Amino acid sequence: MISAAEFAAYNRAVAKIGDGAASDVEAAVLAWCRAHEGATVAEKREAARLIMEGFVQGYDDVAAEFAAQWYDDLAERNGARLQQAVTMTTYKPKSVDEVARYQAKKLVKGGDAAFARACGEYARNDALRSLNETIISNVGRDSGKGVRFARVPTGFETCTFCIMLASRGAVYHTRKSAGEFRHFHRHCDCKVVPGFEDYPDAELVEGVRPEELRDLWVRFKEVESWGLPKVQENALKAACIDAAGGEAYRVAIGGETLADYLDAGIKDALKRFRREKTTLSYDANVGGFLSCLGDVYDIQLGGERFINSHGRCNGADPNGEELWIAVKARMSGTFLYASHEHPSVDFESEDGLVEFKTPRSIGKINSLLLNASKKFVAYPGREKAAVVSLLRLPEAEESALDSAGNFTGDGTLDEVMVLGQDGTRLK
Repeated sequence: MISAAEFAAYNRAVAKIGDGAASDVEAAVLAWCRAHEGATVAEKREAARLIMEGFVQGYDDVAAEFAAQWYDDLAERNGARLQQAVTMTTYKPKSVDEVARYQAKKLVKGGDAAFARACGEYARNDALRSLNETIISNVGRDSGKGVRFARVPTGFETCTFCIMLASRGAVYHTRKSAGEFRHFHRHCDCKVVPGFEDYPDAELVEGVRPEELRDLWVRFKEVESWGLPKVQENALKAACIDAAGGEAYRVAIGGETLADYLDAGIKDALKRFRREKTTLSYDANVGGFLSCLGDVYDIQLGGERFINSHGRCNGADPNGEELWIAVKARMSGTFLYASHEHPSVDFESEDGLVEFKTPRSIGKINSLLLNASKKFVAYPGREKAAVVSLLRLPEAEESALDSAGNFTGDGTLDEVMVLGQDGTRLK
């Protein structure tokens, strides 16, 4: 079995390769475009094609060699007597040309920066495909010696099809199954992991169990049945991965956090509500998303709304960080609406009012808690509670706990909960 720590290290190294490919291509394409401001779309497209050809080939080779070395190390550790692993890249000049032509459309709407970023993302994706293709090819070569491979999700970009394939465990070794397994969507964070034992449900990576992935697949299908817009659906699938238990499914470093996905989901719901600004629209969009999110974590979530003096609906508009706090703390309740006339706190739980804070610097922790305490002036007699999230500041655990103790010790706040970066309650 590959330990969770080792697999995390592997994914960090893979992410570094992918980030390097994306960064180098993006920088080179953007630099060329800026140095040739008068260039036509066709000229920029051709320059991008040539730039991508050089970088993509190089990074595909790096990724494939890294995967081959990893395969050899795992085989030796498991006592498998195999030939040295071969490398297999997915680079194709035709694909680079097609990508350059397709992404050139972004020059009209997004300009040079969007075009360069899209070219860089292609380079990242191709490097990661070469990494997985190398493992698949070597398993195909060694299948007669009992080697199998499994698909292992490593982040929040895991679609329903990915989870379905991953839930089958280490069963892939035939040409047909390998062909099916070669399906990787854009931003796909799945990794191919070789197995050296003849047991499909083997736990190849610590904490990643096929039977649990089958449960997650069922949950994904349920989310899809809710009929939500795609952005909201993706946010709730990310929540399902998180609620499934943990780090094993999201060990990739450098990707978006759950809070980022939740932020995109709630923003989409708010945007749809604001087209009409009615209570019906709020309940259907914002209320619907919050209710579904609560269902994932087995809590009840809602949002306050009311009709203003102009006859339009106002409603609570929590952000992703506030949603993250609520689900990590498993707090059932209602997000409150704040205005100049109604200086509400962020949330009303079953136990009372709570203010949520996510500091981005150690120096801000005390000022944010002081700000939280002032919100309760409008609510005399109510318990003054706050939650400090270290989602964006994991190195500040000691400082946050000290501040929490100081604010509760002198009575400025009645309770301060501190959540670590992974959502664990520290106090």
